[in-house]
Amino acid sequence: MDVQFVKRAGALLALFSSALLVQVASGPVLRDDDTYYAGIAQQGDLISWLIERYAQWSSRALIDLVTVWIVPHEGLWMVLNALFITTLCLTISALASRHSLVCFNKSALALACFWLIPVNMMHWSVWWLTGSLNYLWPVTAALIYWAVVKYELTVTKAPVWIIMAGLATLLFSVFSEQIMIVNLIVHGFMIGKLRKGYFNNRTLLIGLLITLFGLALFVLSEGNSVRAALSAQYYFPEFADFGVLEKAYFGISLGLYQFFYMGSWVSVVFCLAIALRYQALYAKYIAVVSLFFIMLTSGFMLGYATSEFSRLTTNVVMIGAVYKIEYHQAYTPAFYWAMGLGLALSLALAVALLGRLSFLERGVSLRQSFETMYLYRVLLFVLSFLPTCMLGFSPTMYASEERVMFASTAILILLVVMIVGKTRFSWHVLAATTVMAFLSYWASTPLVF
Repeated sequence: MDVQFVKRAGALLALFSSALLVQVASGPVLRDDDTYYAGIAQQGDLISWLIERYAQWSSRALIDLVTVWIVPHEGLWMVLNALFITTLCLTISALASRHSLVCFNKSALALACFWLIPVNMMHWSVWWLTGSLNYLWPVTAALIYWAVVKYELTVTKAPVWIIMAGLATLLFSVFSEQIMIVNLIVHGFMIGKLRKGYFNNRTLLIGLLITLFGLALFVLSEGNSVRAALSAQYYFPEFADFGVLEKAYFGISLGLYQFFYMGSWVSVVFCLAIALRYQALYAKYIAVVSLFFIMLTSGFMLGYATSEFSRLTTNVVMIGAVYKIEYHQAYTPAFYWAMGLGLALSLALAVALLGRLSFLERGVSLRQSFETMYLYRVLLFVLSFLPTCMLGFSPTMYASEERVMFASTAILILLVVMIVGKTRFSWHVLAATTVMAFLSYWASTPLVF
């Protein structure tokens, strides 16, 4: 038997075992939505229900259909969910590798970072059954498609069945509004980069059509308009009075919150990766300053949260039949300071990602100074904020809690793996974080078999 095959099979089994172990420890989180979908599954007439739901509530038809099918089978969902977690890390490693192939060393690092995602975000976007199909699964599906595209662009034409699988996963992902918009932005970037070459690539062209199909479904759905109006009335009545700039302001504040003020160890690891992997001293200084800023404002070192962002996002309470959101705190001097510092450090980190600023040297033009790899990292860093920032245009920006920040965190993990690359400590770190995650969820959740 091929020794290399055995090693790769063992690595894949280790990744899946880690995912399944923590999945079993956390168990399925079931809420009222799951009970609702289980009831629909028993009725049988799914087509009529999907048409009615599209007209009255949501355009996430394919996600809703899969949810109805999977809700009655909790055991099967747990195995599939662990498989999606594993696949997420495998595709991240493929996207982070120059040869566009899966690297198990990088996959282990990605999974180790995955276990560092804040518990509340994991609760709502990964362990909650309905939440996983709306966040973890679409994000993974989109990454599978882009891994196939990258393989075709950098290595060789992929087999037809792999292309079809990539397009099928893309179709599933575009039924999530967040992921559909991110896909559209990436397609726009690819058009600008490849130009004529873009339109000669069938995988990209068909993918663009699928993404535009998702956009059309979203725009034409009356149910989305109905849901937005009801959500504003129920969750955030003042939202209807906000203008575009005010919504953008709240969206940017959410983006800064998920990176600097939420208490995410993924952000800490990101700064550590820059400090340890980059050679430029200015990049190291920026990363260290940002690291201490994150630790101070999120309470890692002081033991309490000092950020106005934290007070705003955790102060959502029910008053009568409507959620009361202390959004006026977003117009206080402390909040302005938090916004300003967050924006300044974000810009500084983007500059740090460029690496050596050789354009400051004599005889080197601005165009010649930046390596393409580093420019991609900057663009990916900016992209990591967008899925969260766009929530400023939704009345559920606070009521949805931290699950809406999962896509941003997944992109940030991809960026961490790109910066760190291969390291001999990946499997050691994965073992440590797996044990930590298992014990943490074991202690807080009844074990489900």
